[in-house]
Amino acid sequence: MIWGRKETEGKTGIWSKEWIYSMVACYYGKQNIQKLIQRTKWNKPFLVLDNGKQAYFNYSHTKKYLLAGFSEDADVGVDIEEIKRGHRSVNLITECLASEERKYMKTLDKSKQREALLKIWVQKEAIGKALGIGLIYDTSSFVARYKADVHRESFQIAFGNRELIGQVWREDDFWACVTQAYRIKQKTGALGKEKGRQEY
Repeated sequence: MIWGRKETEGKTGIWSKEWIYSMVACYYGKQNIQKLIQRTKWNKPFLVLDNGKQAYFNYSHTKKYLLAGFSEDADVGVDIEEIKRGHRSVNLITECLASEERKYMKTLDKSKQREALLKIWVQKEAIGKALGIGLIYDTSSFVARYKADVHRESFQIAFGNRELIGQVWREDDFWACVTQAYRIKQKTGALGKEKGRQEY
């Protein structure tokens, strides 16, 4: 996992894509890394190396930061959100919460609600990316369990035929999360249709 800061704020979409490709190219010693990139049916990129082995990567960016995760063991998902920036999708994020999480938000002082919301959000988005399907899964099927003042926590959950292991943490002005999704032999239920809610 690696994260960096852009010296000047602005649109980072092109910059972040070039940055992630150059990092992957340097790590694997390849000149034209894009020839090795293939995509899943959900359009998520991954690498097919010379030995036929797959390598996974994922990235997320804000105006100031870029976070990237790499793995040869399991699919990876990351997300990063700046705390002080006004999030345009707060209402949408709230809709993605489980009822238990909404109740938890109401117990917090209003000054802490937004930060808590972002902490939950980066976990849910990184999970969706690790699964390779983005946010089309039932995000309310996960219930976050954590202490509000803890700034670095690990979690482990089962979802469909995957076991997800991740960590969420806070730096001075952002929340970030990295998650890996390992395939497990015995399915725990159809994707998004597990009995009861998963806690992490």
